[in-house]
Amino acid sequence: MVAQPNAAPAGCGCAAYSLPLDTLTPLLARRIDLMLEAGALEEARSEYAVYPEGTLPGWSGIGCRELHLYLSGVLSLDAARELWIKNTRAYAKRQLTWFNADSRIQWFAPNEGKEILTLVSEWQQRKKD
Repeated sequence: MVAQPNAAPAGCGCAAYSLPLDTLTPLLARRIDLMLEAGALEEARSEYAVYPEGTLPGWSGIGCRELHLYLSGVLSLDAARELWIKNTRAYAKRQLTWFNADSRIQWFAPNEGKEILTLVSEWQQRKKD
């Protein structure tokens, strides 16, 4: 049985964008590349110099774990990046599974902006009534 999140406050609506996982995966990879370009590896390297033990909690997050494997010589940077993408995709899949189980959420494709605005307008009108 999947645990349900706490109920939304009265009058609160939930809307979300949804993408198929195959469409989302290259976007996740691009996000990871941007993080690497923005200095994620350098930040991990400075932490590794002080805290090289991979068992510390700070190394348990997605991205941190993979960069630690690179910095400790277990993986190449390319292999660490690929593992980071794989683990991020798996986490995204778990999130989608969790949120898809929540019947309060109304899902929209990214090109359905007009429909979302209509829904929000309806919510606002109901709140006024």
